[in-house]
Amino acid sequence: MKLLIGNNKIAELVAARNVSGCLHFRIEDSIKLSDPDYLKHIFSENNPDTVINCMDFGLIDDAERFRSEAYRVNALFPGALASCCKNSGAFLISLGSAYSCGGRKSGPYREEDEMVPISAYGDSKLLGENLIAESGCDHAILRIGDCYDENFFHGLGFINRTNDSLEVISGAVISPASPDDVADAVIRLAENRSRGLFFFSNTGLTSPVNFVDSVVDIYSRLSGKALTSAVRELDQKEFLSPADRPMNASIDPAKFENTAGSRITGWRQALEKFIENNLDKITIECVSEGCQ
Repeated sequence: MKLLIGNNKIAELVAARNVSGCLHFRIEDSIKLSDPDYLKHIFSENNPDTVINCMDFGLIDDAERFRSEAYRVNALFPGALASCCKNSGAFLISLGSAYSCGGRKSGPYREEDEMVPISAYGDSKLLGENLIAESGCDHAILRIGDCYDENFFHGLGFINRTNDSLEVISGAVISPASPDDVADAVIRLAENRSRGLFFFSNTGLTSPVNFVDSVVDIYSRLSGKALTSAVRELDQKEFLSPADRPMNASIDPAKFENTAGSRITGWRQALEKFIENNLDKITIECVSEGCQ
């Protein structure tokens, strides 16, 4: 029995893969996340051999405003889940974030690099990883890059949305990740019971402004709607938001690629495939000239 926990896009896609013997729990009440009796009940009732944790308090600015909630979801819950896995012998897969990187390194981050988070979101995700490791349970951590969904310009950590434009930090570097490919990576880890820490994103690096322009370009071409990107590049000091963003959130997924034995798709090819497959679901809010 595989136990899938989460109510975000990645969890939805993992569930949609029809993984054999997978039970999907959508926990809406975060208070339950810190109730050990609730977790013990789930484990005793279902006796899972693998647990996939996709729970994420993922809005970087909200994590700064609501720190206790962010740490409850991103740190304390994975720690409690790991304790249950240790006691039951279940294998745990939990999602981390590239935003645990401090952004001071030149070049993509790798698994052996030191993490020095600069935001509550990144710190809470890293604490969750550490609590899992300290539990002694069999586990895999999948630290993912900037993962998008159908509502592209809402929730991505490197974007600040204003009334009439999108603001991004000039000179920042990111590693986009298709949610479809993240879901496939999670399933691959579950099937192979691959242990350890892995970075995952689509291959290739880009800037926030190039990513936004690529979304608008691909969507316009496939949908026939003439959108023009309205992006403002700001210096890091001018980018006003509750949470600091790392200038370098790029990661190297080579370890995962070598472990899985399959090639990871480039970020722009994966982006185009995602837009094409979800064209009728995609929301691009009117932050562009000529928005239809």
